[in-house]
Amino acid sequence: MGDLHAIAVAWLTAGRWRTIQTAYADLVVAGAVEPSRGGLRRTGVVPRDCHPVRRSLYGALSATRFPKEAAAQWAVDRALGGLRVELRGAGLLRPGWRRVLLPALFLLVPSWLLVRMGAGHVRLALGLVVLGAVLALVFLPRRTMRAEVRLARMRRARSGDEHVAMAVAWDGGRALRERLPEIALSSGLLASSKGGRHHDSASLSFTHGSSDL
Repeated sequence: MGDLHAIAVAWLTAGRWRTIQTAYADLVVAGAVEPSRGGLRRTGVVPRDCHPVRRSLYGALSATRFPKEAAAQWAVDRALGGLRVELRGAGLLRPGWRRVLLPALFLLVPSWLLVRMGAGHVRLALGLVVLGAVLALVFLPRRTMRAEVRLARMRRARSGDEHVAMAVAWDGGRALRERLPEIALSSGLLASSKGGRHHDSASLSFTHGSSDL
């Protein structure tokens, strides 16, 4: 079982904004994009086989834009939707309905049994309620156990020569500040994930290297 690519790590670790940061940081390092007054602009080309999320974000820079403006494009949403499908297909991400329906069933059914079984089976019913609560907690996280295991293994194997995209995927804003400070500050890549241009407080170590997107 091989390592996950940086885009997948970014989404599984911190979601949409980390994925945007990762893709744009890699595009900058690859020379396809550079910071400009008003955000980012295209300066080169991307490989044909690059990840669809990276390609969509490159394509969103038909004009100079800040990353958040570019990421609001429909094509980017479609590519991110494809990424979610990819991760669910690999057994790394739970569908939203499963995170809602299964925990609800695990909580409601034992509670119903507790009422139906009556006083003579209180201990058994309470045990079922506790078991249901535990199972509900298992299915609440968006990442599956398979994803947790793979991420933990990759985390333990991290090294000092880690390439830029993977470093940002793991630690976000701190990587950008430490390794690409001028680019990060002028490009809008340190904006808060909630909007605006506030600095991201996420952590990381960031070194130049080859892309895996």
